[in-house]
Amino acid sequence: MNTISKKMNKLTILVEEDVYRGLYSRVGKGKISRYINDKIKPFVVEDNLLEAGYKALAKDLSQQKESNEWLEEVADIGEANEW
Repeated sequence: MNTISKKMNKLTILVEEDVYRGLYSRVGKGKISRYINDKIKPFVVEDNLLEAGYKALAKDLSQQKESNEWLEEVADIGEANEW
């Protein structure tokens, strides 16, 4: 969490009862605003969009690397089974 205090604005939102109960029980009283702020910030603040994009790209590249390794293993098995 960021230790530098930033100006906060009050916002009233409506959520379904089960969503509120879930937030209250999992996040805790007095922490819901910060939790929601931290979760949506990467999607709505310009500075965080680039960072979120790089994280998504890194995740994708990691998954692509795993896929390529799996394909190489399958190809090696196929070559080993050729007569």
